[in-house]
Amino acid sequence: MILPNRILENVKNHLIYTLALVIIVIVGMPLFQTLFYVLWDGNVILSAIAIFLLVGFYYALPEKFRLDKNSELMREFRKNTPDGTYDTKTDAKNFVRSPEFFSDCVSILCMVVAAIVIVVVMIMFRIITPPAILTVVENPAILLLIPPAALILTLVYGAFHLVFTVQVHRDWDETRLHLAGEKRMEYQEKK
Repeated sequence: MILPNRILENVKNHLIYTLALVIIVIVGMPLFQTLFYVLWDGNVILSAIAIFLLVGFYYALPEKFRLDKNSELMREFRKNTPDGTYDTKTDAKNFVRSPEFFSDCVSILCMVVAAIVIVVVMIMFRIITPPAILTVVENPAILLLIPPAALILTLVYGAFHLVFTVQVHRDWDETRLHLAGEKRMEYQEKK
């Protein structure tokens, strides 16, 4: 059910994306704070929902690009799905049950754990000492929020991943049907 090689590859990629995200957040923090304050007047719940949606989208989007550029998977998809038989709901159900999807979701959880371990190690060695961490040290109960936050992020990532994958499959099918229609028109013009 779990594909360890895929999980390791995804965790490595997700850690790279996380490093890029940290840089984006550090550089754009004043903009993000202003935007969230203007949009939701400091409402923590709406800001948290927006952050989960943006981060889940951020981690799932590279999967869409990777899948869209994978000609091997496109050929296999077209071979397994004859013309006119593609069904979005069936494809979504099959994808949710696939070991690839399960492994991708597990990899996000592993990435969150790995990122937390890296941050804890950096704090222990006094590499970083951000003020937010001092709040955690003063109130360790905040650490109880990490597992639900990781689970919510995994669910949001999984939803975006599912939508993007089904969209790419639908695009592959529509492109094939479009090309078949063009060939048919060229054949009729030659007659």
